[in-house]
Parts: sequence; structure tokens; C-alpha cells
Amino acid sequence: MQFITKQQVLGILLLVVMTASLELVVHWLPSRPSLPEDSVVLAAVDDSLAHGRTHYGYRLDGLSVRLCLFDPNTADSATLVAVGFAPWQARNMLRYRSKGGIYRRSEDLRKVYGMTDSMYVALLPYIRIDSSLFVLSCDSASRLAVSQPKRDTVVELNSADTASLRAIRGIGAATARVIIRYREELGGYVDTAQLREINAYYDYVFWSIPWDSIMPHVRVCTDSVRLLRVNSMSVRRLSAHPYLRFEDAKAIYTLRRNRFRLDSIGELKALPTLSDSVIEKITPYLSFE
Repeated sequence: MQFITKQQVLGILLLVVMTASLELVVHWLPSRPSLPEDSVVLAAVDDSLAHGRTHYGYRLDGLSVRLCLFDPNTADSATLVAVGFAPWQARNMLRYRSKGGIYRRSEDLRKVYGMTDSMYVALLPYIRIDSSLFVLSCDSASRLAVSQPKRDTVVELNSADTASLRAIRGIGAATARVIIRYREELGGYVDTAQLREINAYYDYVFWSIPWDSIMPHVRVCTDSVRLLRVNSMSVRRLSAHPYLRFEDAKAIYTLRRNRFRLDSIGELKALPTLSDSVIEKITPYLSFE
């Protein structure tokens, strides 16, 4: 009869512990991007881009991430989440931008709370920062040289590019860029008076913009304005609009869920978080379809 020695028992127990540990690592711990060497990953991703591949997939926390080219200064929350940022990180980035923050270099994304080295390495080849969006300081703006003479003209704000805007007396390159940026935030202008909101919304705009002399030379066509679909949008999408705070968006969303559907702006007037002035400004952007 063969007896099991103490050493054999210890060996069996050790084998069981090692097997259980392996199962824990494989099935229970969240998966992270397989990034053994930063230089290797950069080389692999750069090679895929060089061959015309605009997407790169990997796993992050059990989710499939599909990287694509993006600008952290203009990407919406859906794009930021798609490339691997957590929803709360995307919200923080949008909040940072709404207060005038700008990511001037790719390295600035390292400052995003929760950014890991491996995630930054994976994102790096796909970051495309458009430096033309940077708003210049007062001194820099005053030194801008305009190559073409100013002329009396009328420009449609929702279709104008920076060149068209710069044709107006009083608008330089920096002012033209910030007008277009605020247009994107709003979803389009519905009134020329909205231009006067720019200085307050972007608190880093320090130079004086002569709105009184600019107003006669601009007009708006509302056909292309992007509407907020009240009955289908999430709190995050609603709160991304400059006129709605997070509390406002949450109140609208809750009211919609309680009533299953909202049919008119009148239903929102009962919400204590929405002032009459906010309702007046946001009304042209709401769709109840």
C-alpha cells in the first residue's frame, strides 16, 4: 500500500493555490490594454496609421475600445468615451473646456485625472490638436496682421468660415475662431445678439470686441441649427448645451421619465431649476418630437 508523503500533500496544495490564482487573474481581474512596451505599441500603431488604418481596437476594463483620430478640444462626450475615457472623465474634460480650458499639446492629456501611462501611449498617435482654435491673448491679438482690406459686408453666422468673418471690420483671426467655436457649442446661432454672450462664456477672452459695430454686418439663418431632442436625449447630452446646467438637464430628464413624454415648452415652466430667462433662451433649441 502506497502512502502519500507530507511533501506530496504540500505539492498538491501548492498546485491547487496556483491554479486558483491563475483563474482569478484571467476571469476576475479587469482586463487592461496589452501594452508590454511603450515603444513597441507606438511603433505598431504608427505602422497601422501609415498603412491607412484609421482605427485601432483593444480591451479596457472588459469593454471594446476602438481608437480613432480625435481632437480633445472639440470631441463630444460620445467620442471621448468611444476612444477609452470613462464617462466621468469625459464629463470632467467637457467641464474643463466649458470654463475656457484648452489642451494645447498631447502631453496635456496626461493631466486628465485617471489617465494611465498605458492608456496615454495607446491614445497618443490618434490625438490631433487644431492649434487654430487657440484664443490669443490681448497683446497677441493686437499684433495680428490682416492681409486683406476690411469691407462693409453682411455675413451669415451659421455658415460663415473664419475668412468670411474676418472680412468684417472689427473681427480678427482670434475673434473669428471664437465666434465659430461658440456656434459649435450652441448648435448654431438663432439670434445675432448671442455674440454678446461670448465674453462671459469664455472667461479667458480678455480683449474688447466691438460688437456694436459688428452687429449690422451679421445675420442668422436658423435652418441648420441643431436641436436638442428632449424626449430622447440623456442628461449628459442636454447638459452639454451652454444654456443648461447639469441640474437643469437632470430636472428635464426626470420630468420626462415621470410623464413618459413631453409635448411643449410649457411643461418645463413648472421646473423650479429653470428660470424664465433660461427657458426663453433655450426654447429655440428644443424639439419635442
